[in-house]
Amino acid sequence: MSWVPPCVVQAEINTNYILNETYKTAGALMMNGVMKGLEQFGTEDKSEGVRIAEQWHWFGDGSLLVRTRTPRGIEVRTAVENTGSESSVAVTVVDADGKPVEGAQATCYTERFEAMGTCATNAEGKAVVVVPATSGTDGFLTVVGPNLVPVVDKKLTF
Repeated sequence: MSWVPPCVVQAEINTNYILNETYKTAGALMMNGVMKGLEQFGTEDKSEGVRIAEQWHWFGDGSLLVRTRTPRGIEVRTAVENTGSESSVAVTVVDADGKPVEGAQATCYTERFEAMGTCATNAEGKAVVVVPATSGTDGFLTVVGPNLVPVVDKKLTF
């Protein structure tokens, strides 16, 4: 493989990663870079585009969030309501300045992951996570998001 096709793929990844922040995961960045290689260098047998698709592999978790900026610390507030066999966890996520954080993924779960639920925060930094857990069950909350310092295993009681 010549040097040019990998450089074009890398340029596409960098454009989406650094400038546009179009994709947030390693798998999406890699896949879209390879797609650019196919677009530019062809899909015919033995073309440079096909060679890129055949020879480039992503080993690891494609859902890994890629940071494009210094991660921001967050504060997570919760309120739990239980309706018998189901719990609703109202989650509010704000940054260090008290501004709402949109797009943070809040996931609530029991200790052994028998029950779990997940929801993304809206423009107001709010999400309601529904978990099929009875009242008094111990649980946890993890919040992750692009360019955020994650909050992991915050204790809850459903």
